Amino acid sequence: VPASSMALEPLHNSQGKTPLAGFIFSIVLAMTAISVLSFCIARRGRALHQLSSLPLARWLILCVYADSWTFVFSSTILQSSLGLDSSHDACDAAILLCLVCYLTSKILYFFLVEKWIIRGSRKPRHRDVLYLFNSIGMLVPYCIVISLTFVFRRADISTGECRIGLRLPANVPLLAFDICINVYLTALFLQPLKQMYSYKGAKGGLRTMAKRTFIGSALTLLTTVSNLTAVLILKGREPGWICFACCNADVLFSALVLHWVTHVDTE
Repeated sequence: VPASSMALEPLHNSQGKTPLAGFIFSIVLAMTAISVLSFCIARRGRALHQLSSLPLARWLILCVYADSWTFVFSSTILQSSLGLDSSHDACDAAILLCLVCYLTSKILYFFLVEKWIIRGSRKPRHRDVLYLFNSIGMLVPYCIVISLTFVFRRADISTGECRIGLRLPANVPLLAFDICINVYLTALFLQPLKQMYSYKGAKGGLRTMAKRTFIGSALTLLTTVSNLTAVLILKGREPGWICFACCNADVLFSALVLHWVTHVDTE
């Protein structure tokens, strides 16, 4: 009996106040996400032998996959080994990990910007006004939003349960920024998509790429708004295990969407 108690003790400590069903669900979801991301990285990694000719868009895709895989792996280790409820430092590490992954995953925005080729522009990137505006115009306000999220993050373990989130001064700007950028980037594909369907000479591959990119951008907007709205409703006091589960689900969904969008990418 003592041996059994000792064997179960690590699981109990790492689980904390997390419901057993929620703990198991989180781990299963994380393992599924890691498997899917590993598959996506392996598929994309086959082209790495041609590094000199690899387009920037594909580098961005690999960065998104690698960043997502790192988050899922790290969050699973933190949750299952140390336990989010074990200390304030572990709880604070959870919100920092979520922020780093969420903010760096926005490399996806630059992947959408990189799809400037759909507009049929023949100018180099550094001479394309719209491309420069989309890149630099997002970078400056995004740096401000990043600063706010780290300053106004919240990690509370006073009740014995790790609750993390963002205070309103950071949550509202982040939600507004994400919605505006997603809507804007999604709208960029409406005009070329309309032109390609009205122009009979448009290449089928390019038309399919434009259509899938538009749908993928719209789906990204949906998941982003859903996650940030949930954080806003909970007033920055979301249980850590729920936050990790939502983030892992978002990562898994985004990976599947990105793989579908770029599956027929003929760049």
